[in-house]
Amino acid sequence: QDFKISRFQDFKINAREELSSVVWDITEELSQRFESLGEMTFVNLLNRKATVEPLVDVLMSSPYGHLFEKGRLISDLKFFGASPELGEGPVTILKDLIEHEMDKYELRELTKLVKVILTIPLTSVSCERSFSSLKFIKSRLRTRMLKSRL
Repeated sequence: QDFKISRFQDFKINAREELSSVVWDITEELSQRFESLGEMTFVNLLNRKATVEPLVDVLMSSPYGHLFEKGRLISDLKFFGASPELGEGPVTILKDLIEHEMDKYELRELTKLVKVILTIPLTSVSCERSFSSLKFIKSRLRTRMLKSRL
């Protein structure tokens, strides 16, 4: 009887250790995966209450920084902050910029920023799905094709 209790306690201790190891690994993986999200804080530039200069610096140091003229972007954002006729949210802002014909000349840098924000994928699901499809096409179907079909 005591032997069974001892084995059960050993099993519980081992199970706890394994579980904590798995949880630790998952936590580490998640923190590594989302480490680069700090680079994406520039999306807050479309918040009218945000402080412009620090966020523009984040944008300029991001992979998208080379697309923008910093001084012009700051002035566009300050104009945007004082323009209630431009809506909220990237889609509405872009629509309003085009509707008021401000997208080509007046607020060109703001228009670029909105387009960049709208094209950044929120997740990597679509990319992963594409690679899964490519793997299916390239390996399974292609290995079964005869020369006559190619």
